Amino acid sequence: MSLNQQSKGEAKQGRHSHDRKGGRDRSRPERKKSSAPPPEALESRFGFQHPSTPILLGLILAFSLILGVVCVLQFRHSPFSNLPIIDEESYVEWGKRIAAGEVLGKTIFYQDPLYPYSLGLVFSIFGVHYLLVRLLQVGMGVLSVAVVFWTARKMLGERLALLAAAILALYRGLYFFELQLLKGSMVIFFSALSCALGVAAVEKPRSSWRWIGLGLSLGLLTLLRGNFQALLPFVLIWAFAYAWKDPLRDRLVRALALALGLALVIVPVTMRNYVIGGEWVLTTSQGGANFYIGNNPLADGRYVTLPFVRANPRWEAEDFKAEAEKRSGRELRPSEVSSFWFRESWAWIKANPGQALRLLLHKARLMIHQYEIPDNHSLYLTREQFVPALWLAFWGFGILWGPGLLGLGLLVQKDRRSWYPALFAVLYSASLIPFFIVDRYRLAVVPAMAVFSAGLVGWVIHKWKESRARPLLWAGAGLALSLALGFLPTRESQTSQGPEYYLLANAYLKTGRPAEAVAWYDQAIPRLSHPEDAVRNRAEAMRRLHGGDIASLLQKAQDPELDSSGLIGLAREAEKLGQMPLAAELYQRAATQDPANYSAHARLGFIYCTDPELRNFEKGRDHLNQALRIKPQDLDTMNALGNCEFLAGNTAQARTWWEAILKIQPGFESASKNLQLLKEHDKK
Repeated sequence: MSLNQQSKGEAKQGRHSHDRKGGRDRSRPERKKSSAPPPEALESRFGFQHPSTPILLGLILAFSLILGVVCVLQFRHSPFSNLPIIDEESYVEWGKRIAAGEVLGKTIFYQDPLYPYSLGLVFSIFGVHYLLVRLLQVGMGVLSVAVVFWTARKMLGERLALLAAAILALYRGLYFFELQLLKGSMVIFFSALSCALGVAAVEKPRSSWRWIGLGLSLGLLTLLRGNFQALLPFVLIWAFAYAWKDPLRDRLVRALALALGLALVIVPVTMRNYVIGGEWVLTTSQGGANFYIGNNPLADGRYVTLPFVRANPRWEAEDFKAEAEKRSGRELRPSEVSSFWFRESWAWIKANPGQALRLLLHKARLMIHQYEIPDNHSLYLTREQFVPALWLAFWGFGILWGPGLLGLGLLVQKDRRSWYPALFAVLYSASLIPFFIVDRYRLAVVPAMAVFSAGLVGWVIHKWKESRARPLLWAGAGLALSLALGFLPTRESQTSQGPEYYLLANAYLKTGRPAEAVAWYDQAIPRLSHPEDAVRNRAEAMRRLHGGDIASLLQKAQDPELDSSGLIGLAREAEKLGQMPLAAELYQRAATQDPANYSAHARLGFIYCTDPELRNFEKGRDHLNQALRIKPQDLDTMNALGNCEFLAGNTAQARTWWEAILKIQPGFESASKNLQLLKEHDKK
């Protein structure tokens, strides 16, 4: 007898027994059964209750795959396609060293090691192929969507699971970070996997293997983002205590199995750090430095470049160590450097509690905002210039967090399988906000939020069918508030993309496209608070672009018969070609010939105030004041004097000049913008 036949026989026997006890009339004819198989039969044969589910899931996965591949192919037109920068460059160089045989390294880990070791594995097998890495990340993104479907199916059923998968498949960050040689795609995948394993472990709590698997996934996440270390004790406590009525032995086995999974991943890294560096560092020594970046007198909620740190992972650890040793007056080991910067951060927080609290609340706002704060690359610049397919993925965190949080609150009351994804999302967010916020740091909570958002939709449908207006109104009010917090502008969402334009210009310059570089430098320079490097790099781009023109210009400049008008013309041509020293020399000759020449003095003043190689604020002021004497109340000259004072650090004088301009002409745009920038500068 088969299992199905046995079940039917037992059910029939039970029904007859009930009839005898209850005195039912068994002579009544039975209702004719439908020939269609019950849902349970479909579940047992195909794994899905609804025949359309695999088709719809296949369409969602195909969409994610095709969109990911299209984005990667479009990104090949970007100069960044074969030019890793900042963190990318650090990871790629690290991966190359691993592929070349330097497996253990030479120092205690400063950056999280899992992604560069994965790159090292790919490079050692296939060679250094960035396109292949990005395609592998696309595959990882598709798997993430599938894992979210599996998790939501366990908790919510198939239809809502399809919705959860679709939410992740439409999340723009999924595809944006598939383009970058960064750990974003891996963070999304292991976060989705960890939530799935947490649900699976609660579903069968006596399966030690499921708890070990959960520990392995969480351990791997700690090697991707050090913030996950803060989750470990809470998750261990949860594993032991979430079903308090279970026997003590079962609860201990769960916690120990979870701890074993964690240890299998983390202990080898800790041992490696001790063998290499002689210190017991759990995974990395970066925590204190990162905490100080987010909590110091210059902190604004994002990554800020500190005066003593070169903003590149290649030198960051070295610079933080040097400054810590300078302040402490002694040599420090990596763990001591991290502890030092934690102490410096707490000292600042204790000395400035009000400012620190406002900063913390602002970081919480940045955490839930729709705006993607750029780190290595800008989503918006990438989408506008190179990857228009990113417009198809319109879902952002500012939309997702509200439904996700409401769904979380509803599900944890009804289904303890949701407790681990909820704990994961809440604790990770709480561990991140005290540091600083950039776009890629939020990715870890996206899979859980996709599941909980789908859960909210299910709850809304249920309440709608019940005609329960009040809870729906409360939910609507909560969603409206979340959207307001997620979309109302912040100073970060209103800032110009000057730094991103500058990085793009540098990329064009490094990849041998000076014409494009000059165009982007021209857009970046007016938007940068410190444009010195951009001006210098623009001059280099112009030299590469117009080498022959520059030689001809130098020859013309040697003509001793040139009058002031001819000298001014050549000087302007030299400026266009980025030859600022030559331009200054020609303007000076013109001013000497004709002391009342306004253009000569105005341009000399501008060059001396702004050019990084010729900068001399005293000379700049002298020439600009002379130009102003020639043309009294000339607004452009007054604005240039304000800029000069601002660059010299004299913000009060700069404000005086710009306010004087607006008294003469209230609608003067440059002065208005400069005053607004000055206000933002003062806030920092």
